[in-house]
Amino acid sequence: MTEAAARPNWRLIVGGFAAAAAVSALAMAFLDEPAARFFRDAFDAGTRRFFSHWMGALGKPEFYFAAAAVVAAACWILRRRLAAGREGLRRAMHAALFVILSIAAAGVLVNVLKFLIGRIRPRELLENGVTGFIPFNTDFGMNSYPSGHSQMVWSLAVSLILIFPRLWPLLFAFATAVATSRFLASVHYLSDVVMGSYIGAVVPLLLKHYVYDRRGINLRP
Repeated sequence: MTEAAARPNWRLIVGGFAAAAAVSALAMAFLDEPAARFFRDAFDAGTRRFFSHWMGALGKPEFYFAAAAVVAAACWILRRRLAAGREGLRRAMHAALFVILSIAAAGVLVNVLKFLIGRIRPRELLENGVTGFIPFNTDFGMNSYPSGHSQMVWSLAVSLILIFPRLWPLLFAFATAVATSRFLASVHYLSDVVMGSYIGAVVPLLLKHYVYDRRGINLRP
């Protein structure tokens, strides 16, 4: 594999970060608080619960970690016991581990930023009129920026798109729907979702280039 093939498109990555940061800044200045109030008033309690709990459940990593771990373990065991199909099993094992690593690495980055920035969640605005930032806040339930659910679904979607490119429309729609539900439910601000989605999408791309491509590991079945 050539060096060019292993190198990510840094213009696109930096441009994407600049766009995400600019949209986040504009949203923080002009849109976040009015949008949180608007969506709080626009939906009844049942609709908000659907966005917050049911759609939110799709953005939690536990199920995806468990499913990918089962796939990786099954492939590892079968490779040791079967004489045929070992290459396909090896690729499937690496693909499952890639999904886990993508979600986990992006999740660590998001949680570090949550701790450093400490943005107060929209519920404090809606219930008590409180907004602002508490840097180095260890109460992660209060830390809003960036959105962890948005990061998770975009890490999952992009890692799977890199494995199964033909599924990109379905995976793109899934990630968009779950991420959008976070500000529709007023559990995150729009800017939280934008930056969380960017981080979730870019980390799998960097991991594939710098870890898997450079080692010649093929993830596609």
